[in-house]
Amino acid sequence: MLKLLARAMMAPCPRRRPLTKPVLVAFAVFVVIYFLVLREARPGPHGQNGASSSSRAVGRASLGTHEELGLTEEDCRNVFPGLMDEIDRAVARGPFKVNIGNDKALIATVRNGDLYIRRPPGKGQLSKHMKERQLAALHQIYRAITSSPTPLPNTTFSLSIHDSPLPNSFVYARPAHDQPSSTYSTSKAHSFPMPHFSAWSWALPFLNSLPAASSTITNLESTLPFSKKNPRAIWRGTPWFANPLGVNPHLRQDLIRVAGKATSWADVQALDWTTNSASASNGLPIQDFCRYKYIIHTEGVSYSGRFSFHRMCRSIILSPPLEWFEPTTHLLRPIYSTVLLRGRSALDKETEKDPRAYPSKRTRQIWPADISLEEANIIFVKPDWTDLEETIAWLEAHPAIAERIAARQRDQFVGGGYVSKSAETCYWRSLLKGWNQVAQVAESELPEGVTFEEFILSSEAH
Repeated sequence: MLKLLARAMMAPCPRRRPLTKPVLVAFAVFVVIYFLVLREARPGPHGQNGASSSSRAVGRASLGTHEELGLTEEDCRNVFPGLMDEIDRAVARGPFKVNIGNDKALIATVRNGDLYIRRPPGKGQLSKHMKERQLAALHQIYRAITSSPTPLPNTTFSLSIHDSPLPNSFVYARPAHDQPSSTYSTSKAHSFPMPHFSAWSWALPFLNSLPAASSTITNLESTLPFSKKNPRAIWRGTPWFANPLGVNPHLRQDLIRVAGKATSWADVQALDWTTNSASASNGLPIQDFCRYKYIIHTEGVSYSGRFSFHRMCRSIILSPPLEWFEPTTHLLRPIYSTVLLRGRSALDKETEKDPRAYPSKRTRQIWPADISLEEANIIFVKPDWTDLEETIAWLEAHPAIAERIAARQRDQFVGGGYVSKSAETCYWRSLLKGWNQVAQVAESELPEGVTFEEFILSSEAH
Protein backbone atom coordinates (compact mmCIF):
# COMPACT_ATOMS: atom_id res chain seq x y z
CA MET A 1 0.00 0.00 0.00
CA LEU A 2 2.88 2.38 0.75
CA LYS A 3 4.47 1.66 -2.63
CA LEU A 4 1.21 2.41 -4.42
CA LEU A 5 0.76 5.67 -2.52
CA ALA A 6 4.33 6.75 -3.20
CA ARG A 7 4.01 5.88 -6.88
CA ALA A 8 0.78 7.85 -7.15
CA MET A 9 2.30 10.87 -5.46
CA MET A 10 5.41 10.80 -7.68
CA ALA A 11 3.60 10.05 -10.96
CA PRO A 12 4.00 12.70 -13.69
CA CYS A 13 1.14 15.09 -14.22
CA PRO A 14 0.43 17.82 -16.78
CA ARG A 15 1.73 20.55 -14.49
CA ARG A 16 4.52 19.04 -12.44
CA ARG A 17 5.05 20.91 -9.21
CA PRO A 18 7.32 20.12 -6.26
CA LEU A 19 5.62 18.48 -3.32
CA THR A 20 4.42 21.06 -0.86
CA LYS A 21 5.32 20.91 2.83
CA PRO A 22 1.74 20.00 3.94
CA VAL A 23 1.73 17.03 1.56
CA LEU A 24 5.05 15.76 2.87
CA VAL A 25 3.85 16.13 6.46
CA ALA A 26 0.64 14.25 5.67
CA PHE A 27 2.62 11.48 4.02
CA ALA A 28 4.92 11.15 7.04
CA VAL A 29 1.96 10.99 9.43
CA PHE A 30 0.37 8.28 7.28
CA VAL A 31 3.56 6.18 7.38
CA VAL A 32 3.74 6.40 11.18
CA ILE A 33 0.08 5.45 11.63
CA TYR A 34 0.39 2.58 9.16
CA PHE A 35 3.28 0.97 11.00
CA LEU A 36 1.61 1.46 14.38
CA VAL A 37 -1.52 -0.31 13.14
CA LEU A 38 0.56 -3.08 11.58
CA ARG A 39 2.42 -3.64 14.85
CA GLU A 40 -0.82 -3.77 16.85
CA ALA A 41 -2.28 -6.35 14.45
CA ARG A 42 0.53 -8.83 15.07
CA PRO A 43 -0.03 -11.69 17.55
CA GLY A 44 0.97 -11.06 21.13
CA PRO A 45 3.89 -12.79 22.84
CA HIS A 46 1.64 -15.61 24.01
CA GLY A 47 0.43 -16.53 20.52
CA GLN A 48 -3.14 -16.71 19.29
CA ASN A 49 -4.57 -17.41 22.75
CA GLY A 50 -2.35 -14.88 24.53
CA ALA A 51 -3.29 -11.52 26.00
CA SER A 52 -0.42 -9.16 25.20
CA SER A 53 -2.67 -6.13 25.68
CA SER A 54 -5.50 -5.84 28.15
CA SER A 55 -7.44 -3.36 26.03
CA ARG A 56 -7.16 -5.49 22.89
CA ALA A 57 -8.32 -8.61 24.69
CA VAL A 58 -11.30 -6.83 26.23
CA GLY A 59 -12.13 -5.31 22.87
CA ARG A 60 -12.21 -8.69 21.14
CA ALA A 61 -14.29 -10.40 23.79
CA SER A 62 -16.73 -7.54 24.19
CA LEU A 63 -17.50 -7.69 20.47
CA GLY A 64 -19.22 -11.00 21.10
CA THR A 65 -16.63 -13.53 19.91
CA HIS A 66 -15.90 -14.76 23.43
CA GLU A 67 -13.34 -17.19 22.04
CA GLU A 68 -10.24 -15.58 23.56
CA LEU A 69 -8.74 -18.11 25.96
CA GLY A 70 -5.82 -16.02 27.18
CA LEU A 71 -7.46 -13.14 29.00
CA THR A 72 -5.73 -11.79 32.09
CA GLU A 73 -7.48 -11.80 35.45
CA GLU A 74 -8.27 -8.11 35.05
CA ASP A 75 -9.62 -8.68 31.54
CA CYS A 76 -11.80 -11.54 32.75
CA ARG A 77 -13.39 -9.50 35.51
CA ASN A 78 -14.02 -6.58 33.14
CA VAL A 79 -15.45 -8.64 30.28
CA PHE A 80 -17.57 -10.90 32.50
CA PRO A 81 -18.81 -8.83 35.46
CA GLY A 82 -19.71 -10.95 38.47
CA LEU A 83 -18.25 -14.15 37.00
CA MET A 84 -15.89 -14.67 39.96
CA ASP A 85 -18.41 -13.90 42.73
CA GLU A 86 -18.65 -17.53 43.87
CA ILE A 87 -14.87 -17.77 44.08
CA ASP A 88 -14.58 -14.51 46.00
CA ARG A 89 -17.28 -15.76 48.38
CA ALA A 90 -15.39 -18.98 49.07
CA VAL A 91 -12.06 -17.21 49.58
CA ALA A 92 -13.66 -14.76 52.01
CA ARG A 93 -14.47 -17.65 54.36
CA GLY A 94 -10.77 -17.97 55.16
CA PRO A 95 -8.19 -20.77 55.39
CA PHE A 96 -9.09 -24.46 55.67
CA LYS A 97 -7.36 -27.84 55.62
CA VAL A 98 -7.84 -30.13 52.63
CA ASN A 99 -8.84 -33.68 53.54
CA ILE A 100 -6.45 -35.61 51.33
CA GLY A 101 -7.59 -38.88 52.91
CA ASN A 102 -11.06 -38.80 51.33
CA ASP A 103 -10.77 -41.27 48.46
CA LYS A 104 -13.99 -40.08 46.81
CA ALA A 105 -12.09 -37.11 45.41
CA LEU A 106 -9.15 -36.77 43.04
CA ILE A 107 -6.09 -34.88 44.30
CA ALA A 108 -4.08 -32.98 41.70
CA THR A 109 -1.37 -30.34 41.62
CA VAL A 110 -0.51 -27.43 39.37
CA ARG A 111 3.28 -27.15 39.38
CA ASN A 112 5.33 -24.84 37.16
CA GLY A 113 2.65 -24.71 34.50
CA ASP A 114 2.02 -28.46 34.39
CA LEU A 115 -0.79 -30.59 35.83
CA TYR A 116 -0.02 -33.64 37.97
CA ILE A 117 -2.45 -36.26 39.26
CA ARG A 118 -1.28 -37.04 42.78
CA ARG A 119 -4.01 -39.50 43.75
CA PRO A 120 -7.12 -40.59 41.81
CA PRO A 121 -10.33 -41.61 43.60
CA GLY A 122 -10.28 -45.00 45.26
CA LYS A 123 -11.16 -48.17 43.38
CA GLY A 124 -14.90 -48.52 42.87
CA GLN A 125 -15.66 -44.91 43.79
CA LEU A 126 -16.46 -43.84 40.22
CA SER A 127 -18.62 -45.44 37.56
CA LYS A 128 -17.59 -45.39 33.90
CA HIS A 129 -19.75 -42.31 33.29
CA MET A 130 -18.29 -40.54 36.31
CA LYS A 131 -14.76 -41.24 35.09
CA GLU A 132 -15.68 -39.67 31.74
CA ARG A 133 -16.82 -36.56 33.60
CA GLN A 134 -13.66 -36.50 35.66
CA LEU A 135 -11.55 -36.67 32.50
CA ALA A 136 -13.57 -33.82 31.00
CA ALA A 137 -12.91 -31.69 34.09
CA LEU A 138 -9.18 -32.42 33.96
CA HIS A 139 -9.07 -31.47 30.28
CA GLN A 140 -10.81 -28.20 31.15
CA ILE A 141 -8.26 -27.43 33.86
CA TYR A 142 -5.37 -28.34 31.56
CA ARG A 143 -6.70 -26.02 28.85
CA ALA A 144 -7.00 -23.18 31.36
CA ILE A 145 -3.42 -23.73 32.54
CA THR A 146 -1.84 -23.95 29.09
CA SER A 147 -3.70 -20.91 27.74
CA SER A 148 -2.87 -18.70 30.72
CA PRO A 149 -1.12 -15.44 29.78
CA THR A 150 0.75 -15.44 33.09
CA PRO A 151 2.10 -18.26 35.29
CA LEU A 152 -0.41 -19.75 37.70
CA PRO A 153 0.55 -20.40 41.33
CA ASN A 154 1.65 -23.87 42.33
CA THR A 155 -1.28 -25.37 44.22
CA THR A 156 -2.76 -28.73 45.19
CA PHE A 157 -6.52 -29.18 44.98
CA SER A 158 -9.29 -31.70 45.62
CA LEU A 159 -11.68 -32.41 42.73
CA SER A 160 -15.09 -34.03 43.31
CA ILE A 161 -17.43 -34.83 40.43
CA HIS A 162 -20.18 -36.37 42.58
CA ASP A 163 -23.68 -34.87 42.49
CA SER A 164 -23.60 -34.62 46.28
CA PRO A 165 -20.69 -32.25 46.93
CA LEU A 166 -17.76 -33.13 49.16
CA PRO A 167 -16.51 -30.54 51.66
CA ASN A 168 -13.39 -28.50 50.92
CA SER A 169 -13.23 -29.44 47.24
CA PHE A 170 -13.94 -28.23 43.76
CA VAL A 171 -17.61 -29.18 43.34
CA TYR A 172 -20.29 -28.64 40.72
CA ALA A 173 -22.67 -26.83 43.06
CA ARG A 174 -23.05 -25.63 46.63
CA PRO A 175 -26.21 -25.54 48.75
CA ALA A 176 -27.96 -22.19 48.70
CA HIS A 177 -28.29 -22.36 52.49
CA ASP A 178 -27.31 -24.63 55.36
CA GLN A 179 -28.61 -28.17 55.21
CA PRO A 180 -27.97 -30.85 57.86
CA SER A 181 -26.10 -33.70 56.26
CA SER A 182 -23.76 -36.47 57.30
CA THR A 183 -21.31 -35.53 54.55
CA TYR A 184 -21.88 -31.84 54.00
CA SER A 185 -22.55 -28.75 56.09
CA THR A 186 -22.08 -25.24 54.76
CA SER A 187 -21.19 -24.03 58.24
CA LYS A 188 -18.01 -26.12 58.14
CA ALA A 189 -17.29 -26.73 54.46
CA HIS A 190 -15.63 -24.52 51.90
CA SER A 191 -17.44 -24.85 48.58
CA PHE A 192 -15.65 -23.93 45.38
CA PRO A 193 -18.14 -24.38 42.52
CA MET A 194 -16.43 -25.28 39.25
CA PRO A 195 -17.58 -25.12 35.61
CA HIS A 196 -19.68 -28.07 34.46
CA PHE A 197 -17.96 -30.90 32.60
CA SER A 198 -20.30 -30.40 29.63
CA ALA A 199 -18.20 -27.35 28.71
CA TRP A 200 -15.78 -30.02 27.43
CA SER A 201 -18.09 -32.93 26.56
CA TRP A 202 -21.12 -34.87 27.81
CA ALA A 203 -21.39 -38.41 26.48
CA LEU A 204 -25.15 -38.47 26.00
CA PRO A 205 -26.49 -38.54 22.42
CA PHE A 206 -29.04 -35.76 22.98
CA LEU A 207 -26.64 -33.44 24.85
CA ASN A 208 -23.06 -33.59 23.51
CA SER A 209 -21.19 -30.48 24.70
CA LEU A 210 -22.04 -26.92 25.67
CA PRO A 211 -20.08 -25.33 22.78
CA ALA A 212 -21.71 -27.64 20.22
CA ALA A 213 -25.17 -26.95 21.64
CA SER A 214 -24.49 -23.22 21.68
CA SER A 215 -23.83 -23.20 17.95
CA THR A 216 -26.91 -25.30 17.16
CA ILE A 217 -29.16 -23.24 19.43
CA THR A 218 -27.90 -19.98 17.95
CA ASN A 219 -28.82 -21.22 14.47
CA LEU A 220 -32.28 -22.25 15.70
CA GLU A 221 -32.95 -19.00 17.53
CA SER A 222 -31.96 -16.95 14.49
CA THR A 223 -34.83 -18.45 12.47
CA LEU A 224 -37.54 -19.09 15.09
CA PRO A 225 -39.24 -16.02 16.60
CA PHE A 226 -40.55 -16.34 20.14
CA SER A 227 -44.12 -15.81 18.93
CA LYS A 228 -43.85 -18.87 16.68
CA LYS A 229 -42.60 -21.24 19.37
CA ASN A 230 -44.68 -24.04 20.86
CA PRO A 231 -46.77 -22.34 23.60
CA ARG A 232 -46.53 -25.31 25.98
CA ALA A 233 -44.10 -25.99 28.83
CA ILE A 234 -41.55 -28.72 28.08
CA TRP A 235 -39.84 -31.14 30.49
CA ARG A 236 -38.02 -34.46 30.24
CA GLY A 237 -36.33 -36.08 33.20
CA THR A 238 -35.88 -38.96 35.60
CA PRO A 239 -38.64 -38.86 38.25
CA TRP A 240 -36.73 -40.49 41.08
CA PHE A 241 -33.83 -37.99 41.06
CA ALA A 242 -34.47 -35.98 44.21
CA ASN A 243 -32.89 -34.20 47.13
CA PRO A 244 -34.36 -35.79 50.28
CA LEU A 245 -33.42 -32.67 52.26
CA GLY A 246 -34.92 -30.24 49.77
CA VAL A 247 -38.04 -28.09 50.15
CA ASN A 248 -39.96 -30.66 48.11
CA PRO A 249 -38.34 -34.14 48.11
CA HIS A 250 -40.98 -35.25 45.57
CA LEU A 251 -40.38 -32.35 43.19
CA ARG A 252 -40.25 -34.36 39.97
CA GLN A 253 -43.00 -36.80 40.87
CA ASP A 254 -45.29 -33.89 41.74
CA LEU A 255 -44.53 -32.26 38.39
CA ILE A 256 -45.61 -35.39 36.52
CA ARG A 257 -48.72 -35.63 38.67
CA VAL A 258 -49.70 -32.00 37.99
CA ALA A 259 -48.66 -31.64 34.35
CA GLY A 260 -48.04 -35.13 32.98
CA LYS A 261 -51.47 -35.37 31.34
CA ALA A 262 -51.96 -31.68 30.57
CA THR A 263 -51.39 -31.90 26.83
CA SER A 264 -52.93 -28.49 26.09
CA TRP A 265 -50.39 -26.45 28.09
CA ALA A 266 -47.55 -28.85 28.92
CA ASP A 267 -45.35 -31.52 27.33
CA VAL A 268 -44.09 -33.27 30.45
CA GLN A 269 -42.71 -36.82 30.26
CA ALA A 270 -40.49 -39.07 32.34
CA LEU A 271 -37.52 -40.25 30.28
CA ASP A 272 -37.85 -43.82 29.05
CA TRP A 273 -34.26 -44.96 29.45
CA THR A 274 -32.88 -47.74 27.24
CA THR A 275 -29.52 -49.45 26.64
CA ASN A 276 -28.32 -49.19 30.23
CA SER A 277 -29.28 -45.52 30.54
CA ALA A 278 -27.17 -44.58 27.51
CA SER A 279 -30.18 -43.14 25.69
CA ALA A 280 -33.91 -42.52 26.13
CA SER A 281 -36.58 -43.37 23.57
CA ASN A 282 -38.45 -40.12 24.24
CA GLY A 283 -35.41 -37.93 24.80
CA LEU A 284 -35.10 -34.71 22.81
CA PRO A 285 -31.99 -33.15 21.29
CA ILE A 286 -31.13 -30.37 23.70
CA GLN A 287 -31.70 -27.65 21.09
CA ASP A 288 -35.31 -28.79 20.59
CA PHE A 289 -36.21 -27.51 24.05
CA CYS A 290 -35.67 -24.04 22.58
CA ARG A 291 -38.61 -24.64 20.23
CA TYR A 292 -40.91 -24.20 23.24
CA LYS A 293 -41.80 -20.87 24.85
CA TYR A 294 -41.53 -22.36 28.34
CA ILE A 295 -38.93 -24.76 29.76
CA ILE A 296 -39.55 -26.40 33.12
CA HIS A 297 -36.41 -26.76 35.22
CA THR A 298 -36.04 -29.24 38.08
CA GLU A 299 -33.06 -29.79 40.33
CA GLY A 300 -32.24 -33.39 41.18
CA VAL A 301 -30.04 -34.87 43.88
CA SER A 302 -28.44 -31.44 43.81
CA TYR A 303 -27.99 -29.20 40.76
CA SER A 304 -29.16 -30.05 37.23
CA GLY A 305 -26.48 -30.21 34.55
CA ARG A 306 -28.92 -29.27 31.80
CA PHE A 307 -29.58 -25.84 33.28
CA SER A 308 -26.72 -24.19 31.38
CA PHE A 309 -28.09 -25.60 28.12
CA HIS A 310 -31.59 -24.29 28.77
CA ARG A 311 -30.28 -20.82 29.60
CA MET A 312 -29.06 -20.50 26.02
CA CYS A 313 -32.66 -20.57 24.74
CA ARG A 314 -34.75 -17.50 24.10
CA SER A 315 -37.43 -19.15 26.23
CA ILE A 316 -38.73 -18.66 29.76
CA ILE A 317 -37.47 -21.04 32.42
CA LEU A 318 -40.09 -21.95 35.02
CA SER A 319 -38.57 -23.40 38.17
CA PRO A 320 -39.11 -23.62 41.91
CA PRO A 321 -36.61 -21.39 43.78
CA LEU A 322 -33.19 -22.92 43.21
CA GLU A 323 -31.58 -24.65 46.18
CA TRP A 324 -28.16 -25.13 44.60
CA PHE A 325 -25.69 -22.61 43.22
CA GLU A 326 -23.43 -23.28 40.25
CA PRO A 327 -20.76 -20.73 39.24
CA THR A 328 -23.20 -18.34 37.51
CA THR A 329 -26.50 -19.09 39.28
CA HIS A 330 -26.26 -15.78 41.14
CA LEU A 331 -26.70 -13.95 37.81
CA LEU A 332 -30.34 -15.03 37.66
CA ARG A 333 -32.95 -12.34 38.21
CA PRO A 334 -36.05 -14.26 39.32
CA ILE A 335 -39.56 -12.95 39.74
CA TYR A 336 -41.91 -15.03 41.90
CA SER A 337 -45.09 -16.34 40.32
CA THR A 338 -47.13 -14.85 43.18
CA VAL A 339 -45.75 -11.40 42.35
CA LEU A 340 -46.51 -11.99 38.69
CA LEU A 341 -50.08 -13.13 39.34
CA ARG A 342 -51.15 -11.10 42.39
CA GLY A 343 -48.50 -8.49 43.14
CA ARG A 344 -45.72 -7.99 45.67
CA SER A 345 -48.08 -7.13 48.53
CA ALA A 346 -49.83 -10.50 48.19
CA LEU A 347 -46.51 -12.30 48.49
CA ASP A 348 -45.55 -10.31 51.60
CA LYS A 349 -48.88 -11.11 53.25
CA GLU A 350 -48.55 -14.84 52.56
CA THR A 351 -45.06 -14.95 54.03
CA GLU A 352 -46.12 -13.03 57.15
CA LYS A 353 -49.12 -15.30 57.66
CA ASP A 354 -47.13 -18.52 57.36
CA PRO A 355 -43.30 -18.47 57.50
CA ARG A 356 -43.29 -21.83 55.69
CA ALA A 357 -45.40 -20.53 52.81
CA TYR A 358 -43.96 -20.11 49.35
CA PRO A 359 -41.54 -18.48 49.24
CA SER A 360 -40.34 -18.97 52.80
CA LYS A 361 -38.38 -16.29 54.63
CA ARG A 362 -35.30 -18.45 54.28
CA THR A 363 -35.82 -18.66 50.52
CA ARG A 364 -36.34 -14.91 50.28
CA GLN A 365 -33.03 -14.37 52.03
CA ILE A 366 -31.38 -16.23 49.17
CA TRP A 367 -33.66 -14.90 46.43
CA PRO A 368 -35.07 -11.46 47.38
CA ALA A 369 -38.48 -10.55 45.98
CA ASP A 370 -37.44 -7.13 44.75
CA ILE A 371 -36.83 -8.03 41.08
CA SER A 372 -39.21 -6.22 38.74
CA LEU A 373 -40.77 -7.40 35.49
CA GLU A 374 -38.34 -5.12 33.67
CA GLU A 375 -35.37 -7.02 35.16
CA ALA A 376 -36.58 -10.63 35.40
CA ASN A 377 -34.92 -13.36 33.33
CA ILE A 378 -36.52 -16.40 35.03
CA ILE A 379 -39.77 -17.15 36.88
CA PHE A 380 -39.93 -19.04 40.18
CA VAL A 381 -43.12 -21.07 40.67
CA LYS A 382 -44.38 -22.95 43.71
CA PRO A 383 -42.38 -26.10 44.56
CA ASP A 384 -45.57 -28.19 44.41
CA TRP A 385 -46.29 -26.81 40.91
CA THR A 386 -49.87 -25.84 41.82
CA ASP A 387 -49.58 -22.44 40.13
CA LEU A 388 -47.71 -23.66 37.04
CA GLU A 389 -50.72 -23.70 34.72
CA GLU A 390 -51.93 -20.31 35.97
CA THR A 391 -48.48 -18.81 35.44
CA ILE A 392 -48.30 -20.06 31.85
CA ALA A 393 -51.80 -18.72 31.18
CA TRP A 394 -50.75 -15.30 32.50
CA LEU A 395 -47.69 -15.25 30.25
CA GLU A 396 -49.76 -16.27 27.23
CA ALA A 397 -52.10 -13.36 28.00
CA HIS A 398 -49.12 -10.97 28.18
CA PRO A 399 -46.97 -12.02 25.18
CA ALA A 400 -44.84 -8.87 25.05
CA ILE A 401 -43.77 -9.27 28.68
CA ALA A 402 -43.11 -12.97 28.16
CA GLU A 403 -40.93 -12.32 25.13
CA ARG A 404 -38.84 -9.74 26.99
CA ILE A 405 -38.22 -12.14 29.90
CA ALA A 406 -37.12 -14.83 27.44
CA ALA A 407 -34.85 -12.39 25.59
CA ARG A 408 -33.18 -11.19 28.80
CA GLN A 409 -32.23 -14.74 29.69
CA ARG A 410 -30.43 -15.43 26.42
CA ASP A 411 -28.96 -11.92 26.31
CA GLN A 412 -27.54 -12.38 29.81
CA PHE A 413 -25.88 -15.76 29.41
CA VAL A 414 -25.17 -16.00 25.68
CA GLY A 415 -24.90 -12.33 24.78
CA GLY A 416 -22.83 -11.71 27.90
CA GLY A 417 -20.57 -14.65 27.07
CA TYR A 418 -21.05 -16.45 30.37
CA VAL A 419 -21.44 -19.83 28.63
CA SER A 420 -18.39 -19.27 26.39
CA LYS A 421 -15.00 -20.98 26.41
CA SER A 422 -13.46 -17.64 27.29
CA ALA A 423 -15.53 -17.31 30.46
CA GLU A 424 -14.85 -20.93 31.36
CA THR A 425 -11.07 -20.64 31.14
CA CYS A 426 -11.22 -17.32 32.99
CA TYR A 427 -13.16 -18.96 35.78
CA TRP A 428 -10.85 -21.98 36.09
CA ARG A 429 -7.75 -19.83 36.44
CA SER A 430 -9.39 -17.58 39.02
CA LEU A 431 -10.59 -20.70 40.84
CA LEU A 432 -7.06 -22.10 41.07
CA LYS A 433 -5.74 -18.75 42.30
CA GLY A 434 -8.51 -18.34 44.87
CA TRP A 435 -8.10 -21.89 46.15
CA ASN A 436 -4.36 -21.36 46.53
CA GLN A 437 -4.97 -18.38 48.84
CA VAL A 438 -6.82 -20.38 51.49
CA ALA A 439 -6.25 -24.14 51.02
CA GLN A 440 -3.78 -25.84 53.37
CA VAL A 441 -2.43 -29.18 52.11
CA ALA A 442 -0.13 -31.71 53.77
CA GLU A 443 2.07 -32.11 50.68
CA SER A 444 4.47 -34.56 52.33
CA GLU A 445 1.66 -37.07 52.79
CA LEU A 446 0.91 -37.27 49.07
CA PRO A 447 2.71 -39.30 46.39
CA GLU A 448 4.61 -37.48 43.66
CA GLY A 449 1.97 -38.45 41.12
CA VAL A 450 2.02 -38.58 37.33
CA THR A 451 1.58 -35.97 34.64
CA PHE A 452 -1.86 -35.24 33.23
CA GLU A 453 -0.72 -36.59 29.85
CA GLU A 454 0.36 -39.88 31.39
CA PHE A 455 -2.75 -40.22 33.55
CA ILE A 456 -5.31 -39.81 30.75
CA LEU A 457 -3.77 -42.81 28.95
CA SER A 458 -3.78 -45.03 32.03
CA SER A 459 -6.35 -47.64 33.00
CA GLU A 460 -7.14 -45.69 36.18
CA ALA A 461 -8.59 -42.85 34.13
CA HIS A 462 -11.11 -44.97 32.20
